[in-house]
Parts: sequence; C-alpha cells; structure tokens
Amino acid sequence: TINGGTCRIEQTNPIQGGAMFFESGSVCNVNTQITYFPFGSSNAVNKGVVFKNGSKLVYKGGKSFFKAASSSVVPIVFAPGSTCRFEASVPNSYSDSSLFFSNRTFSNVEVASNVSVNADDFYNIDNLLIENGARFNLKVTGTAPVSGSITNNGTFGAAPSFSSSNLLMKGNALQTIGGTGTFNPLGAITIGAESNVEMNANLVVNGTANSIIHGKLNLKNYTITGIATLQTK
Repeated sequence: TINGGTCRIEQTNPIQGGAMFFESGSVCNVNTQITYFPFGSSNAVNKGVVFKNGSKLVYKGGKSFFKAASSSVVPIVFAPGSTCRFEASVPNSYSDSSLFFSNRTFSNVEVASNVSVNADDFYNIDNLLIENGARFNLKVTGTAPVSGSITNNGTFGAAPSFSSSNLLMKGNALQTIGGTGTFNPLGAITIGAESNVEMNANLVVNGTANSIIHGKLNLKNYTITGIATLQTK
C-alpha cells in the first residue's frame, strides 16, 4: 500500500523492461495526496514498474499513478491481463482526469460502485467493467479504443459536450457490449476490420462523428438508434 502525503516509490536504476514487477496475485493500493505522484515524478524511470498478468493496481485517491500528461516519462506499464481498479473518482482535487488517461494504455479497467471516472483520450483499454452505481464517461475528441468487452452495470457513454467521442471496438477475438446498466448516447461507434462484436444491450448514437462498420456486428435482438452517419464495408 502506498498511502499518505509523501509516500512514494521511485526507481533510480533505468533497467530495460522494468526494474520493479508486480507478479500475478499481487495487489498495489495507491492513495497519495498533496505532494507526490505514487511512482515518482522528476526521478521516475520510464516503464520502470510493470504490472504483470494477474496483478492489480487499486486507485483509492490522491495523485495520479502516472506522471503529468506533459511528461514523456511513463513510470508504469499495465501488461496484458493486469487490472487497474478505480475505487475513487476521477477527476478529483488532486489530479485532473487527463493525468490518468490522456495517451495512456491499460489492460483491464474496473470502476467500483458509486465511483465516477472521466476517461480522456486514451490509447487502449482491454476489458472494461463498470459496477453497479458507477459511471464511466468517454471524454475523448476522437476514438476510444477497446480491445476486449464492455460490461456496464452502472452508466456508460460519452461525457457531456463530447459528441465526437467514437467508441472503437478493435479486438481480434469475440467482443461483447452488455450489462444491466444505463447506456448514455455515444458520439459514434466503429467496428474494426478484424473485430467480431456481439451486442447484449441497446445503444444510442447521437454525435457528429461517422459510425463505421468494417468487421462483424451481431445485434441479436438489440438495436443501435439515434441520428448518425453510418458507413459499412
């Protein structure tokens, strides 16, 4: 657990491929406040901390576990099969949402009950789980790439005033979109050329971006409604 105003982990030996590893089954709880980023700031090593398959980072509040968005250094890596779990809302009084998501790559992401997360322009999320009472808003001006499935038991959709948010389903195995929660309108949806997407919920598309279907989309008994420009291949 990294907890408190000045508590942090900093890597000073820049080893290629990582200097510190969280192995499968390990859990790192993060709650740093006031001064420091939990994995270092000015002295952080690029990709020095690796969360491996089966490990988990749990964000409980405070500073972003990444450095400032303006920095070229990314201190942590989420390897495929790892999980980043939000148990505190983003943004908050310590960090803007861009410090967590802008130009970042995740594997699995979980949003705990009654937590709200705004996700800025990220590079990738594998599987996304939104628990009961939680909210995940796509605060993107372009595409929001998801390589796995979306299970929404809370609220999911474009953030207010982000009508160009384009949900890009880009996996190469079966992907599903479903859950018992509320699906707010998206700006657009794109199905990648290699993707196979199965709908388990109704979607609304009401944005300014074009919706593009290049791969397979199985609506089953569900619908995509709204006002949109649809392109198919």
